[in-house]
Amino acid sequence: WKRRGWCRFERLARQLATPGGPMLLVKRPDVVFEIGAQEYLLDPVGAGHFRDEGDRAQLSPIIRQMLARKMDRLLADGEVDNFRRLLSWCPTLLEGLDISWQSALEPALQRAAD
Repeated sequence: WKRRGWCRFERLARQLATPGGPMLLVKRPDVVFEIGAQEYLLDPVGAGHFRDEGDRAQLSPIIRQMLARKMDRLLADGEVDNFRRLLSWCPTLLEGLDISWQSALEPALQRAAD
């Protein structure tokens, strides 16, 4: 499941959610595991497998918006260290997507400069 782009997207979305939390991994109807989403850094969405390659392009603006909102929230809450950490991870998180991390996060970067 970790190779699939949509699963990677779900994991990234969970990690960026406020508040974040564990995910459920259903192996079979009678086997469910609670797992963390922390491996989102090791498995970027854009490097995942998509049955329809058009899905990767459709997810790019959504991921851009999710990252920008998370960064705005971190700054609004005064979590500058977490903001900087997320900013440093952006090139990895956006790997394989048609997004320039600098332009995608311009609003949050401008807010940080203010």
